[in-house]
Amino acid sequence: MTFTETLLFSLAAALLSLDQMACFQMLLSRPILTALILGALFGNLTDAALVGVCLELLFVRTISVKERASADPTLATAAALGGIWGVSTALHPLALAPFAAALGLLASFLSKWFDVRLRNVNVTLSHVLHHAGMIQLTAAAALLAKSFGFYFLTILAVQGALPKIVAALGAHAPAAGVFAWLALVPVCLGHASATLQQTVPRGVWLLGLGVGLAGVLAVRL
Repeated sequence: MTFTETLLFSLAAALLSLDQMACFQMLLSRPILTALILGALFGNLTDAALVGVCLELLFVRTISVKERASADPTLATAAALGGIWGVSTALHPLALAPFAAALGLLASFLSKWFDVRLRNVNVTLSHVLHHAGMIQLTAAAALLAKSFGFYFLTILAVQGALPKIVAALGAHAPAAGVFAWLALVPVCLGHASATLQQTVPRGVWLLGLGVGLAGVLAVRL
């Protein structure tokens, strides 16, 4: 994936992310549909379908409720696919995907912090644009610009990090990928439960991180 293709890929993913709350709301931002659309646009439906199904299972309970913003499944999907397609390696995409998705998750938490700041900006803009009838359009444009910037920088970061992760793990990378997938399950479950104020404690985040770290260290050593 060239630099220009990464730009276009990030823009397409950012447009799909608007489906979460800003417009459409046709589930296009869900991992499975995001992956399939990006796969169709960039000519790799097989890898996209595999990654999309796995990430959809992780994010199936992750939704935004009222003022509580969930982790961004579109960003995690874009980071996984953009990272995988942007590096040259013999590893199967499913062995790379959990590492890329984890980096996307980290970026999504920072992205959501900016979402809150954007809401404050939109309130200010609403007073200025109240009579112009452009409030919704301006808010969506601001969200698109923010998403595009985060997606592009995250994908570049993942493309830079994945080769180093693969090199560090060497022949143990596939086994470490299995532990990374196992780690993402409680992390996503813990975040979704905390967002919905359900009974699963946030401590499962630590369980997931511990499983992943211990597994990666075990197969590496």
